[in-house]
Amino acid sequence: MNFKQLFNQHGQGLSEYALILAFVSVVAIAGISLVGGAIGNTYSNVICIMDDNDCAAISSNGSNSGNDNTGSSSGGDTSGGGDTSGGGDTSGGGDTSGGGGDTSGGGDTSGGDGISGGGGIGGDDTSGGSGGSGSADSGHQYFRLVANSEVNGNAWTAVAEINLVDTDGNTISKSGWSLHYADSEETSGENGQATNAFDGNNSTIWHTQWQGGSPAHDHEIQIDLGQRYELATLRYLPRQSGENGRIANYRLYVSEDASSWTEVASGTFPNTSSEQVVNLDGSATAQPDVCDTATIPANSIFHLENFTGGSVSDLSGNGNNATSSSGYYTISNSSAINTGTYNDKTLGVQFTTGSSVNYRQMIYEQGGGTRGINVYLDAATLYVGIWNNSTWDERFASTYVAPNTDYTVVLVFDNPNVSVYVNDSLVGSFNDTGELTSHSGGISVMGNGNSYYHDGSGSGTQVFGGTVSALAQWNTALGGSTLTELQTYLTCAGN
Repeated sequence: MNFKQLFNQHGQGLSEYALILAFVSVVAIAGISLVGGAIGNTYSNVICIMDDNDCAAISSNGSNSGNDNTGSSSGGDTSGGGDTSGGGDTSGGGDTSGGGGDTSGGGDTSGGDGISGGGGIGGDDTSGGSGGSGSADSGHQYFRLVANSEVNGNAWTAVAEINLVDTDGNTISKSGWSLHYADSEETSGENGQATNAFDGNNSTIWHTQWQGGSPAHDHEIQIDLGQRYELATLRYLPRQSGENGRIANYRLYVSEDASSWTEVASGTFPNTSSEQVVNLDGSATAQPDVCDTATIPANSIFHLENFTGGSVSDLSGNGNNATSSSGYYTISNSSAINTGTYNDKTLGVQFTTGSSVNYRQMIYEQGGGTRGINVYLDAATLYVGIWNNSTWDERFASTYVAPNTDYTVVLVFDNPNVSVYVNDSLVGSFNDTGELTSHSGGISVMGNGNSYYHDGSGSGTQVFGGTVSALAQWNTALGGSTLTELQTYLTCAGN
């Protein structure tokens, strides 16, 4: 059967089916158009409510944006003015959503003009305008301290600790800090590296070079804070162990990139061990001096100050006075000091080195070659020793020292433990000693060679070329707040 025969047999039925299909298609298209318009109007109104722009155009003449979704067809398309929603393409003047040509009109995701007509979804950034910069883009990442002079006119700079406070009053964590630059540091004669200025330890210091040369001012340190902060205040802690290197005239700077610096403060620090606070608008506030209220712990067996001239009286009231003899001082043997048996002792001394630290010099000693305690210098090194060579031999702690510099020493003996602190920092500890029995070889300050030394010798010591400002001893092992009290007292004794 050919097509013509098929048509003649069934043509009328096929025609009816074709008419039905055409009618259904027309109804479907009309329905889609009506639903699409309703959805468009609803979407426009929702966005209009969310937007701050004038939404009058949405209801004016019944249009989404240009004229009317179902009204005038003056633009030639489904809605007035142009395409589906006026002006151009789907929703505006250019591409998918208007004016600027990109997916979202003139700029980024949202905000400039509106849903349609002339602008598209957005004119600029996510919510209009150009967008602000967050905290990560504000403030400064680099801090710079410049020391122009020292309190006594010396060439050095020394800093115990630098802290910074933000505009919310929070002390900034130093966990992310690093050294960006320092013009000078002493790493041979002592641990005076620049990172000590922000290591969180008030007893360590950044000290500019003094061994093999002393570069002149200006001295400076630049610190990378790890990220940007809104900086409000510097808290500067001067060197605690003496005056050498304390900053007098200073300038402070901040930077975003360590290339372009802005000066934020300048001035002159007083000669004090107290923390100094500088507001980074240039004003400075001095803090109370801890030395005004510093005291020595109670119950010392002797307490002597200022070894100059003649005899030195025992301020403890126990009568252990020091008598000047042959350029140094002696204290009489005593069961409280050296002729008994001891399991606990604390010795504290503050001294200032002389112009040379290269030869052996005794600062304090009690006992002799078999048993005793001493503090002395040898070859630019400070030694602190305790020994009982009849049972447990000697224990010596040591650290480098500089000429014309203040130091504090604290030895704590708590059998079997020994701890030695220099300028509040632990420089040696031992846990294998024993009793310290009678050692009646004598007690002397700033001289006398009858002792025992780190190299096994027992003589060759000369008179100390510096000064001793404070010396005290206890038959207890000081610790905690009492040890802190002693260390503060000794530090202040050197000021």
